[in-house]
Amino acid sequence: RRSQSLSCFAQVAEDESNSSPAFKRQSSGSCSPAFSDCMGVAAEQNFGLPRGDLLLHGGDLAYPHPSLDVYESRLIRPYEAALAAPMGADSVEVASKSDAASSKLAAKSSAPLCWMIPGNHDWFDGLETFLHTICGRHWFGGWHLPQTNLY
Repeated sequence: RRSQSLSCFAQVAEDESNSSPAFKRQSSGSCSPAFSDCMGVAAEQNFGLPRGDLLLHGGDLAYPHPSLDVYESRLIRPYEAALAAPMGADSVEVASKSDAASSKLAAKSSAPLCWMIPGNHDWFDGLETFLHTICGRHWFGGWHLPQTNLY
């Protein structure tokens, strides 16, 4: 099966080199003929992938320098746009991680978990902003943050 998949992707890559949009979804929402032939999916059929249960974001959450503004505009807002917090979640709440209500809401809404690993730029302020912004929150968009420290 693996060799069949590899040859399939080689065919898709070959088709792409000939200016054919082989691996691209078409504007109608259906998959392209090369993908269909290769993967056994009907050309008219829509497909999707399941949402992951865990988001692990590694390094340089704030670039070039950590500040509340940088975390908000370059990290938090894009994630909130990608997956909204469940109804009833307080996305700006900064409180003790012992909040049972937040954990119950995460379980009830099947919210995925998020863990953050600070990078070298996050250390520029001694991790003060990281600890406040990440370890002090319960929600990061629609992801639940069980993280209470750096690791």
